[in-house]
Amino acid sequence: SGKLGTWVGTQRTYYRLTKEGKSSTMTDERVRQLESIGFQWSISNVTQIGKTYEKKWNVRFRELEAYKAKHGHYNVLTTSGKLGKSSRMTEERVQKLESL
Repeated sequence: SGKLGTWVGTQRTYYRLTKEGKSSTMTDERVRQLESIGFQWSISNVTQIGKTYEKKWNVRFRELEAYKAKHGHYNVLTTSGKLGKSSRMTEERVQKLESL
């Protein structure tokens, strides 16, 4: 959660880059330290996290289908409802802009 989650994600990214032979700040010592506490390098190995992500992904997918049914397109604004944040951009304004 928060800063810790960001840090964990960064460690996984640096580890992956190291394994790919790319530049990274991940050292052998850091790998040893993290592995000594049972750190999992891939979240795909973490069943519960995978299930939670899959559930959330499916919820958003169904929302996207509903959005398409309502609006006739998939051009979701990044500031639109749960697929983003609220916006003052109305459908009428979108239509006016698209008519240009």
